[in-house]
Amino acid sequence: MIWRWVKNIFLFPIIWFWEQYQKCKEDNAVGKMIVLFAFSLTGLVVIGVALGILVDFIINKATEQPESILIITGVIWIYLYGRSKYLKGEQQNAQMKEQQKQDLKVQNENAQKGYPSIKLFMYVVLKNQCDDIDCEKPLSSDEIQMPEEKYILKNNVCFYQFRLKKKDRKLYDRETLDVFKHDIQYTIQTKLHSGENLTFDAQDIHDQYGNIFDAIVIDSIEDMGGFFQFSVVYASQIYAELVRNRQMMQNNDSAGELAVSWDNKS
Repeated sequence: MIWRWVKNIFLFPIIWFWEQYQKCKEDNAVGKMIVLFAFSLTGLVVIGVALGILVDFIINKATEQPESILIITGVIWIYLYGRSKYLKGEQQNAQMKEQQKQDLKVQNENAQKGYPSIKLFMYVVLKNQCDDIDCEKPLSSDEIQMPEEKYILKNNVCFYQFRLKKKDRKLYDRETLDVFKHDIQYTIQTKLHSGENLTFDAQDIHDQYGNIFDAIVIDSIEDMGGFFQFSVVYASQIYAELVRNRQMMQNNDSAGELAVSWDNKS
């Protein structure tokens, strides 16, 4: 690194002259080229002499005060080491960002590709469940489509978003929503196992802990006042791991709340 820096300084007059020569060549300014050549040659000599004096000074100092040279050399190498680590880290970060960008692009492409099939499937499922959850029957699959976000990419999982208009604006509690979710999931399971008019792979997912997931899972259902919003996924090993992590966090939170409750009683 140091020798490259010295070389760049020493050769700068030549590089500068060549750049100026190209400009003068276009204008056919011979006199100006001669002056520039003399000026750059002088700069080359001056820089050479200056570097020679600097080298001579360093050698003399090394002879008179060798400990100073050792300290300076050590500081230089520490700097070069730190800079090397910094540049390497910057390069790794740039590569990581580029990889994340490519992964997100692939996830978006796969999400868009899988949307028509899951949309049609959910239209059939939700249409059959309308009477059980007090919703209006959609006349087409477009009526269950969210107007803005069709899907959300999070934790390497695609959460498809659907809606179903309610008959009234009555708000349902979480317990009732969980019952709705369970009933809709059962309908999904039945249709998947029947295999009728499926345009996607309907294989169940088995995770390493012995849990089984239907090929399509209702991840959540939310009461938005005038409609229910459904978050639906194609099950995968990544999603199975995400569900397990959620359950572990919930168990830890419950254990913490129980401990606080016992502390308060005591």
